[in-house]
Amino acid sequence: MSIPIQELFSLNAEKLLLNRNIKYFREDGKDYAYLNRFVPVISFMELSDGMRRFLNDFDGEQTTNEIVVRHKLDSGIFDLLSFLRRNRILHQPELVQKYPEINTLNITFYPTNSCNLRCIYCYASAGESTPKQLDFAHAKIWIDHLLGNLSPEIMSVEVLFHGGGEPTVSFPLLKKIWNEVKKQCAEKGLHCSLRSITNGNFNRDVLEWFAEEKAGLAFSIDGTKEFNDRMRPSLDGKSSFDRAFSNIGELTSRGLKCAVRATVGSYNRDNLIAFVDTCREAGITSINLDKLYPFGRSDTIETETLTDDEYKETFIRVWDYSLRKGIPILGFSTMSLRLGRPFFCNNYEENSFAVTPEGYLSPCPEVSMLDDPAANTFFGGRINSEGKVEFFRERIKDLRERTTENLKICGECFLEYVCRGGCVVKSYRKNGELMSVEPERCDYIRGVSATLWKKLLAEPALVPERLKPEHYHYSPENHPELFADCLAYRPAR
Repeated sequence: MSIPIQELFSLNAEKLLLNRNIKYFREDGKDYAYLNRFVPVISFMELSDGMRRFLNDFDGEQTTNEIVVRHKLDSGIFDLLSFLRRNRILHQPELVQKYPEINTLNITFYPTNSCNLRCIYCYASAGESTPKQLDFAHAKIWIDHLLGNLSPEIMSVEVLFHGGGEPTVSFPLLKKIWNEVKKQCAEKGLHCSLRSITNGNFNRDVLEWFAEEKAGLAFSIDGTKEFNDRMRPSLDGKSSFDRAFSNIGELTSRGLKCAVRATVGSYNRDNLIAFVDTCREAGITSINLDKLYPFGRSDTIETETLTDDEYKETFIRVWDYSLRKGIPILGFSTMSLRLGRPFFCNNYEENSFAVTPEGYLSPCPEVSMLDDPAANTFFGGRINSEGKVEFFRERIKDLRERTTENLKICGECFLEYVCRGGCVVKSYRKNGELMSVEPERCDYIRGVSATLWKKLLAEPALVPERLKPEHYHYSPENHPELFADCLAYRPAR
């Protein structure tokens, strides 16, 4: 036993409660427990049936000592119990469990549907329809309204430029929007920060502006030069890869944090290991991988898509390699490794909004134009004929009610509080209903999540030290029926 004597006395007398948000699942004849709701720490463990029965005795009414004595356990159990209490698996009954208060207002702008690339799989089919750019007057109305009606807890504002197009082709508009937000934040004493998702094919003026504003940037690039340029050709025939990585190199040399997002299909799955090495050499901080789905222009290239099993094998292989190289892999497939939140996407949470090129509110860049049939379901507000903000309250209410608490199919899934039913836009396009899920994606995310966690449990050193990982293995010789192998860490929100 290694816990301090003072903690032992305290723990012995406490009446602890097993966290009711733990989710259990069984795979390959073994039982696992996963906790990722309301708490600042994520926990995963393999445990025996006897250990599960033992932990169920922690009902908040019996002291730890009473439970330990009844099970005839020696003092060695207290190291495990200290670990479980420290990581909120066991807690005081009076502990109030809720999501942390959000103190940042997030405003996303989709400035335009125009683009300087012609990615063959573009979900927005960018560049094919009539070019549209957000009117600054409309952007300012939204800025005035959102910053003029702040919740008292808001301490900062984050602006993200995103697209169903390339934001930087509307560079003068980006500067005007950002300057307006900065001005109003300064008047209110609020901190503000800038982020952008970009294809990286921008000129020197844009680069200097991003550097000056210390923007956080995510670059859409699909592999090393040959593979990227095949899928992401530029309008002028030049290499989109060369331009993007030239800009990345300059920005990272100035201390900016740059991430990369790659769409994965059959064309680049075997190039991703080399791409990780290229990103590492360029100073990339993280890589977001997502599977190619047939939608938009990608409707015509279904031969480029991977099956879920193919993508799972690819993802796990690249994730393992990249993690050992010190670059985290993010995306849908790693959601179980990040702190859970109330919704799958956040753009209809109380302090998160996104403005389309036509001045409407939308929760998703995949529904960013008024002529999209899904706009009638997902658009949550507009600028009316009087030049004032008008919210579509019923639509927003319907989208906010799409939680796993209201999706009965999700109740038994160990990812209920993380996946949150998955992408509502994708399931709506497939099923025509908000309150639906895609069973195939459910099977995929359960399978890949369990595999990632089992790998981390087998090799805890893979978890970066900055996340303060803790690993504890309990397997006493005198009580072989009690077994627990536990891993916990504290990711940034």
